[in-house]
Amino acid sequence: MGSFIRIATILLLGAIAQAQTITVPIEIVPEPKAIFVMAEINGHKVRLLVDTGSLATLALPARAGLTEGDLHQSTIVKAYDAHASRPLPLVNADVRLGNVLFRVPVMFDDNLKLPSELGEIDGLLGLNVLTQFDSFRIDQKSHTLELSGLRK
Repeated sequence: MGSFIRIATILLLGAIAQAQTITVPIEIVPEPKAIFVMAEINGHKVRLLVDTGSLATLALPARAGLTEGDLHQSTIVKAYDAHASRPLPLVNADVRLGNVLFRVPVMFDDNLKLPSELGEIDGLLGLNVLTQFDSFRIDQKSHTLELSGLRK
């Protein structure tokens, strides 16, 4: 019954999102310039660096509630962007941005190296999430990420 409710919720939120623009608050770090968004991966709150140059979303496994056992049961893929040069676990994960929940592949890396001066970073929000929408726009003046037209 729980999975039925979860699927129904995903479908309902998806239908709502298709008809409107979702506005998600962002945090802008001035030096070095970086943009962050609060999201959820598998129900765990994460602070993700918005990275439009990354094809994949990457996250620290512990921050997304994954165990070593979860990672050993996942698909292992060769990272296809500059963040890693070794095989990484790829898991279909529930990702929430604002009020939209959808399932996408997320790469997990315990050794994700990001600048410490940016504060605690749980991962990167890549294009595989952003392109779930017809358009996305970063509005630095209003500190928002605007997402329109969730794709089916």
